[in-house]
Amino acid sequence: MRSGFLKCFWTALYCAQYMMKEGAGNVALSYFWSREFLTNRYFLWLLFWCNAVGTVYGYIWYGEQMKLTLAEQPVWQIVFVPDSPTASLFFTLALLWVLYPPRSIIIKRIGHVIQALAVVTSVKYGVWAVSIIFAGWMQGGTQHWQDWMLIASHSAMAIEALIYVRFSASAGLPLSLQVSGRC
Repeated sequence: MRSGFLKCFWTALYCAQYMMKEGAGNVALSYFWSREFLTNRYFLWLLFWCNAVGTVYGYIWYGEQMKLTLAEQPVWQIVFVPDSPTASLFFTLALLWVLYPPRSIIIKRIGHVIQALAVVTSVKYGVWAVSIIFAGWMQGGTQHWQDWMLIASHSAMAIEALIYVRFSASAGLPLSLQVSGRC
């Protein structure tokens, strides 16, 4: 877990150094909302690895519940157990589609479905998890450090999906980003 965070941190640092070398100088805060920054290959790779690490951690988090579901419920119900890690997996795959755009029309269409699932599920489970944690506290539940980690990570899921959905193509296909060719 720690090495995944460090990879993300060093990638972000490298991306910032690259931007400074390119003459960015004093960067306005609005630059970090721009298409140029958000579709930068280094930044997309940072998001990819952060989401990939979060996905793996999420499936580990749900491990015992998945075993219990397999033991006591019909097998088809297993896909509904790890909801947030699956949303994160969709977003990770969507980023991979952006980083390596397929040439086949069929594969592109599959990618559009994955991108749509990434946006919808990331927002749904991001907002849902944070709401449930706060609702539990409002009913007298105790606070744990894991709650704060879940609030941060699930909020990030929803926010990143909402930020990247604005790059939809005119055809209305989610997350159809055009990666800047500078990096």
